[in-house]
Amino acid sequence: MELDLQRYDYRFKATRLHEHNNHTGWLYSKSVSLQPTGTLITVTGATLFSLSLQNQSLTSITKTNPYSQRQVAMFLRSPKQPTIGFAITNKSPFGSYSLQSNGSSRIKSQYAGHLNITSKEVTLDSVLLIPTNILQGSEGTVSYSELQSFKDCVSSFMLPTRKGSLKLNVGWDESDYQIDAATQSGRDQYKRIIERAANLSLTHVVYAPRNTHFSSRYNTTDGWGWEDCLWFSLGELIRENKFTPGTDPIPAEIQEILDYAKEKNVKLMSYVYPALGFKELSAYFVPSTGYAGQVLNLGNPYVQDRMIALLDNFLVATGVGGFAWDHSITAGPQHLFYSQWRGWMRIIETLKTRHPEIAMDHRVDARKWGPWHVLAGSYSEPISSDEDPETYGVLIPSLHTDMVAASNMRLVNYLYSTECLIPIITMPGFITHLSERRADNGSYPCFKNTAACFDVNTRDFDLLGYRYSLLSSVATASHNNLFNMIPARDVSENDLFPETDVNFIRKWLKFTDDYEHILLYTNVLQIPDLGIAAPQQGHLDGTFAMYQQQGFVFLFNPNPYNMKVDLPINSFIGLVDPTSSKGWNCTTIYPFTITHPTCLFNSSLSVEVFGESAVVIQFTEVTVGNGPVVVGMVLKEEVPLKVEGYPGYEYQLFVRSDKFNGSVNGVRCLRHNDDTDYVFYNHSYKKVTVSMNGVTLSSQSGIKALTNSTTNGVWNGTFTVSDEIRRQLAARKLSYPIPWNPTDFKATWLVPYRLLLYIYFENPDPTL
Repeated sequence: MELDLQRYDYRFKATRLHEHNNHTGWLYSKSVSLQPTGTLITVTGATLFSLSLQNQSLTSITKTNPYSQRQVAMFLRSPKQPTIGFAITNKSPFGSYSLQSNGSSRIKSQYAGHLNITSKEVTLDSVLLIPTNILQGSEGTVSYSELQSFKDCVSSFMLPTRKGSLKLNVGWDESDYQIDAATQSGRDQYKRIIERAANLSLTHVVYAPRNTHFSSRYNTTDGWGWEDCLWFSLGELIRENKFTPGTDPIPAEIQEILDYAKEKNVKLMSYVYPALGFKELSAYFVPSTGYAGQVLNLGNPYVQDRMIALLDNFLVATGVGGFAWDHSITAGPQHLFYSQWRGWMRIIETLKTRHPEIAMDHRVDARKWGPWHVLAGSYSEPISSDEDPETYGVLIPSLHTDMVAASNMRLVNYLYSTECLIPIITMPGFITHLSERRADNGSYPCFKNTAACFDVNTRDFDLLGYRYSLLSSVATASHNNLFNMIPARDVSENDLFPETDVNFIRKWLKFTDDYEHILLYTNVLQIPDLGIAAPQQGHLDGTFAMYQQQGFVFLFNPNPYNMKVDLPINSFIGLVDPTSSKGWNCTTIYPFTITHPTCLFNSSLSVEVFGESAVVIQFTEVTVGNGPVVVGMVLKEEVPLKVEGYPGYEYQLFVRSDKFNGSVNGVRCLRHNDDTDYVFYNHSYKKVTVSMNGVTLSSQSGIKALTNSTTNGVWNGTFTVSDEIRRQLAARKLSYPIPWNPTDFKATWLVPYRLLLYIYFENPDPTL
């Protein structure tokens, strides 16, 4: 049945957004009165909003979701107002936008979809008109300030959620489906996962082991063969209408794990495929090629009511901390997708309204639905694809699987931020990696139709790569810290995990809470002229988060060699020109602490980032003292003076003339040629140059290669293995004494006391 909307009268409503969580702008919505039919109707070309501006010739930039090719929003500008524009967007992923401009301008927002009419009044999609701030010099592109205006508006529609960041372990990324929770040994193994999660200050775990007492991988109806792990392993029984949450008691084996998690202050999340063929709702099935048989049409209001009741009853009966949704929310012919998307939004928004504290993990196809899909929480699809390393490939080569995964995550999150317009509050993290599911013999143990089932790759933690991964997530997705593989299933890896690394993880997770008010304003660094762009060979990349003239810059170097950049202290990193007496204390807080001299607006800060490493710089606004501002490093006023730095590096220090005793780290300083008095904050300072002992140590040291045509293209390079390196490797072997087996040596990120050499080609000649 096709509905001609021109024949109906609308009830039109406009709401100023300052009435909605203090955000400016306008929300327009249309409602149409219809006779309920209970059948599917087609809405074609419905114009939600049309605006004509006389004597205004606007320009526009339309953002399109690269995963669905659907338009997300249109940003508009006027030459008469170069610093103020506005964006127009539908509050759904099914909108389209157009601009006609010839002296005057006409802006239109439309959508087309299918609805199932069961009430007398139908609310069509809403459209938002959002004022934006335009960054000077951003002609031809959408500036980060415009993106921030848009995301602030979207975030204001988020349903109530927890305070602080989400800290979550995704159990299937350590292959928890291999664990049979029907056995005591299986439950004990999972208790180690829960205990380790709590030890790292994680608050949620997606719990998805199999339990052969209640399910079988030979009875699955999904396309992947994981149904035996759904609903705490009760999924097959629920689908077959043999277990009713809220009526039937929770089995003792499952309750044992629920009680243990509660004791550890960890909330378990249930893995759920919402559109499977639930027997009770067989009258509402639609055909699908992605499942074994037919599946639910979530666009039907009765189906939505039953799914809400089922999920709500399960939540109350188990005390579950949330759900991990996967597989798909759409099925059948594409013309059903709009009604199914609206139906799914109704389901999760109802659950979130009833239970504001729950977390939600969204997977397959979530990337296609844009910024409005996860307003009920918690985040969009991590890395926009399956987590298997062979799925997303190697963006930049590394011996550390966590570093490969981290660079891929940053690339996806930059795309999410700049093209899909996902706000930071719903940006997905991805910390560490998914353990390889394939055994050395080529089989996939415990998969759907595989007879063999045994543990594979349970010892898999990347001790030297995880820090880069954790910081990548903090920099791009600070509100949703998703840990994949954690050291727990393997007894040795669990028992011998260094306390210093536990503290490092806890410290940076606390950082996401302590600075949440700043990190909500995270944006992508885009300074191509300085070699700062998306992760790629030969470039640095990064983010900045600034709020009220203070915040952080994160820089990443995915290459195996050191790189330098003169970081501009201006609007490129979110700072604005302060009063003449203001500047910033610039402090490097990772990989170690360096307090730089006061930074002034439109100056620059020279930063070097080691290969496969990161740098984090904190900016705090201060009043600038009298005297020159110079480049170098200012240390605390302490006697005796102690300096922290990289071995083999040279630093300039500025020390209080009236307190300095002439020694640094107990070593008497030679006379420096510069006797100039530098004045900071009304105190006199002397400049001292300090060289740190030893040879520079980093996890990656590139060897410069040479070639000579007279030697038949043979490449030569030299490197030195210093005594410091030997001592470091020996100390690591003692501090991390895992009994490695021969299979472990095949993984380059394991056995971290080894010194490995690999060949790295950048822009290789195809004739090589």
